[in-house]
Amino acid sequence: MSRTRPGRSSGTARVTDRAFWLAALAGAVAASFVHQVLLSSAVRAGIGKLPTGLRVVRAGDGGRAGFGRTMGRWGAGFSWGLVIVPLHAAANSDVQQADLVGLRVVRRPTSR
Repeated sequence: MSRTRPGRSSGTARVTDRAFWLAALAGAVAASFVHQVLLSSAVRAGIGKLPTGLRVVRAGDGGRAGFGRTMGRWGAGFSWGLVIVPLHAAANSDVQQADLVGLRVVRRPTSR
């Protein structure tokens, strides 16, 4: 007789749970990449910025952000969220995130 935890029929349930969570994590990372990198590169804005008239541009000249900069922004956002935010929360700091790759968010000019 094999020993299993209550509610578990066999070891395959653990593999299925792990596979589910790995697939969920991979899906979340992929959705984040599409939103933050591909969409911002293509139309200069994400889903939340489009209806509000905001766009992501280069800080120096206001030009298109481009794939490389949006990729850097995405990576910096992950490191900020996973490392820096918990440190600031633990230290009760009020430091705000700076854009490390030279991008900024501006309001799109309105046509008259």
